[in-house]
Amino acid sequence: TVLYSSIVTVVFHPSDQTYVYPTIVTNNILNIVVNDNFDAVSIFDFTGRKIVNQSLNGITGSMQLIIPNVDSGIYYMHFYGEKPVVKKIFITH
Repeated sequence: TVLYSSIVTVVFHPSDQTYVYPTIVTNNILNIVVNDNFDAVSIFDFTGRKIVNQSLNGITGSMQLIIPNVDSGIYYMHFYGEKPVVKKIFITH
């Protein structure tokens, strides 16, 4: 008698992802790829101060955000929508 385990299929859908690059920002330009409907994206410093707020209005695809001159450090990007997403970036000069 031979016993077999059930087969589990793993499906990866890159279109369901929101990408941010580079994660280490050195030139004040941040590239994002949005594949979900978001209302807006905001960037906060570690104290919770909002440094960027950009309306997206459901726009998808590749786009760039211009980051103002801020201190080097860790910042958090909040994508607001039905399925909110938070990404961490590091800004350095």
